[in-house]
Amino acid sequence: MISLGIDLGTSAVRAAVHLANGGQLARFSDGSCSLPAAVTWSRESLRLGSAALARASRLPQLTVLSVKRLLGRLTDEPIVEHLRAQMAVTLSADDRGRVALAFSQQRVSPESLAAALLTEAIHAVELACDRRPTTAVLCTPAWFSAESCAALENAGALAGLDSAQLISEAAAIALSLSSAALRPRIAAIVDVGAGGCSASIVEMGPGAVRLLASAGSPFAGGEDVDSALVRAVLRDIEERIGSIPPDRCFAELLRRRCEAAKRTLPSATDPSLPTPLLEVRTGSDEPRVLVDQRLVHAVLHQPLMTLRALCQEALRAASLEPPEVPRLILAGGMTRLAVVRDEITAAFAGARACEAVPEGAVALGAARHAASLTGRADFVAVIDKLIATAASAPVPSTPPPSVRTIPPSSRKPAGTPASASRASPAPQSLRWLQAAPSQDVEALSARSAEDARPLLDGLASWATTRALAHEPGAALDLLDSIERSFKTRHSDASARVLRKRMEDALFTRDWLQAALDRVASEPKPDSRSVAALLAGLAAQPHDGLFELVLSRFGQVDSPLVRSVLLGYLERFVHNHEADVTEILRSASADQALNLLATLRQAGTDQARDAAAAALTSEHGVVRLQAITLLGEDCPVLPREVLQALVDDPEPDVRTAILQVIRAQRIAAAGPAVAKRIRSSSFDRLDASERELLLDTAAALSPRRAEQLAIFLLDRVEVFTTEASERSREIAVRFLATCESTDALDALERAASRRWGSSSTIRETATRAAASIHKRRASRLLPP
Repeated sequence: MISLGIDLGTSAVRAAVHLANGGQLARFSDGSCSLPAAVTWSRESLRLGSAALARASRLPQLTVLSVKRLLGRLTDEPIVEHLRAQMAVTLSADDRGRVALAFSQQRVSPESLAAALLTEAIHAVELACDRRPTTAVLCTPAWFSAESCAALENAGALAGLDSAQLISEAAAIALSLSSAALRPRIAAIVDVGAGGCSASIVEMGPGAVRLLASAGSPFAGGEDVDSALVRAVLRDIEERIGSIPPDRCFAELLRRRCEAAKRTLPSATDPSLPTPLLEVRTGSDEPRVLVDQRLVHAVLHQPLMTLRALCQEALRAASLEPPEVPRLILAGGMTRLAVVRDEITAAFAGARACEAVPEGAVALGAARHAASLTGRADFVAVIDKLIATAASAPVPSTPPPSVRTIPPSSRKPAGTPASASRASPAPQSLRWLQAAPSQDVEALSARSAEDARPLLDGLASWATTRALAHEPGAALDLLDSIERSFKTRHSDASARVLRKRMEDALFTRDWLQAALDRVASEPKPDSRSVAALLAGLAAQPHDGLFELVLSRFGQVDSPLVRSVLLGYLERFVHNHEADVTEILRSASADQALNLLATLRQAGTDQARDAAAAALTSEHGVVRLQAITLLGEDCPVLPREVLQALVDDPEPDVRTAILQVIRAQRIAAAGPAVAKRIRSSSFDRLDASERELLLDTAAALSPRRAEQLAIFLLDRVEVFTTEASERSREIAVRFLATCESTDALDALERAASRRWGSSSTIRETATRAAASIHKRRASRLLPP
């Protein structure tokens, strides 16, 4: 059974499968990991993805770009009225009063179009896994209604899925990020996508994910901002050249340009926007409209107010204050805008860690949930309201909502930690905390930094001493003990404030260095030491420990410890890319892959330069990951590096590298591919790899590939071998698809040559030449 997760987004569709080595995004026919969620209706067939997107400006009345927002909606709902004004497609009602799309004289349900997109995603997985999946986990946003959830399930059934489990997008994102969690952590997930926005509060741990609260709106997404930008631009144009007759094709072209301007605004040097087609009306050059920060901020005013209200509603529903949420996770394309990020961070004042999820996190989390339910991955309980209310059948392995998400720890009750009882006597400050009246302990959180410093310094000195004595977990035991004792008589919020104050005092550089030395020196460090290290690194607000953590990262053998250190490196890799370069060359395969993933997350020019160092790694899988990350930046690489990649000694790595070169059109690799085809070792390669080499050469330069095929076919050897004959057959089949006179002449030479050509080659070349003549003749015949 395939563990499949699908994210049917408003703007893009992504699918992922969970394999033995983790989640992996499926690639669609164009080589990308996402399919534009666009559908163009035709009686003969549907156009999907990029093919539909290309028709949106020519056939706007037949192209749907927001099918997800229409699922399960009644025609009188506000969101439908809102979309009716934006879409060129006519929205009508079916027999039950639900939205249907009117194409000519035919009504089509949104579910059937969503099913077509899901079918394409399932087909991409089928090609990759050689099996068609029949079950999947699908994801729904917080602004979905129960009817929308049911419509999504129905779309899954129409796509051929026997069953579909639904979980919220927030839970899926949490699942994709929770693998390195060692203890329960509260996090806020704010998703501002193309179709709407949501704010969710989740509890993430190593064995469970719990959705504490969620608030969402189908408005204020990226598409609504694009439409508002279009209206603002049209007003500016009309003030200068007069009214413009309504035209859906023009509106779609203008929407695309507004979307592109918004997306590139942070790095744009020319904020003006050329408007399409208006030079025909005005008789002059294209008018240009200023699309700058001020205009975007004005358009974003109402969406930002909606977003702020959703964040406040989620916090209120979870009974939390902003400082009680230590981790802030951003998802959706709109969160790339600085003004949106600033609004979110302001709503969660006090969040210590703000991070953006990688593309595909929703699909990867859904695939992990699918693997968890089928026993193909460690079980992670998901407490999610959608499982109870929207899924067609409950999942027996998922605990009911009344069960606590994260089981309580088996640590001792309040008192001196076990590790401290074996160590040196507790400092006076610790004894005071254990014996003092609760009101005195509570006063600690209200003391000034100067007044509390002697007390906190005593605790820090004691914790560091224990860490140097190979007991870094003592600090965490101390924190848990005091917090647990404090909670029995005071609020959880007050206890967390006190804990934060003590964390800042305890987790000093000396303590962290001692804890790092402890866990780095053992193949299997104890869980409390690792948990303490995780808490200490998470509490660091700056990058002062980056070099220290990176040096220890190259020394540890424990995957668990590496994941903890990697979390800190990911947060502060910016401006430290050069430091990562040095360790990439000598790191093990797992370490190098983790570091490359960190550089990919950074996404800076310096990160790509650092990733180039991995191309000289001794591990083939690392070289492959590096060339995938670099992509079109590979032209800056030396030719000998590219040649070494194409000539890699591992066949599987060579094949994967060629596929990346072909998919990403890395033109600089053309000479290396050509040299490989002309080499004496070409005939010894597997036939499929020889065909792939020619196909790759054709993707980079069709003319060069044709000359290489002619070279292979014209080779005449005194003693032919079966391998060389197979290479010539491959060349004949390739030349049969060409149209040039050179290709035809080469085929006719091979067909007529009696010496040096086998009967099979002569017959195959004769048929190939005849097919070229036939194609040429058909173009000369009158229609």
